Amino acid sequence: IKLEKEGYTTITKNVVIEENQMVSVKETLTQAHTKIKTKSGSQVKKESFAMLNYSYSFAPQSSVGLTYGQVAKFGWYVSAMSGFAFKALSAEMECDETGLVDGNMPFYSGEMTSSRLSLTAGVMYRVAEPLALKLGAGYGMNVLAWETADGQYVKNNGYTVNGVDIDAGIQLFLGKITASVDFVTTNAQYSEIKIGIGIKF
Repeated sequence: IKLEKEGYTTITKNVVIEENQMVSVKETLTQAHTKIKTKSGSQVKKESFAMLNYSYSFAPQSSVGLTYGQVAKFGWYVSAMSGFAFKALSAEMECDETGLVDGNMPFYSGEMTSSRLSLTAGVMYRVAEPLALKLGAGYGMNVLAWETADGQYVKNNGYTVNGVDIDAGIQLFLGKITASVDFVTTNAQYSEIKIGIGIKF
């Protein structure tokens, strides 16, 4: 007996039926993985993945986030990162790199805060079954603010960067686990290393 359906794994089973006997066959077809052929003739599975990410810059600045994507020979991904510190975004004043606000120097407390956000999307190319290259772009910002003695925050334009994020890296596929290392830069002024680990499904 041969059971088959497009998109599902075929089942072939030998059944012996004795005279005057009724035989019941119960099987469940499982959905087949989508595959593509490489130049060498081997096949690469189409796989989805989700990862947790951590990034660090020598600014210093760190952030966490998520990446989701899908890849066979070619693929795509989207990623969102944040430092989850938003005080710098609510700064009421702005200063230059030296701290001057309209030519005047406020009394600073010595404390500072920064807000990081990165939203990117990109493409992937699987150079081997366990290894893929990644390249993406999107929007990124890193806002630095200094605290004054009266508790207000002043956005420091000299150390604040926002604009185009460029993301380039590699991703490994090992069993059910996937891991990545990326280099991310915002306007070629702010740079960080992003690492990720997750699962395939």
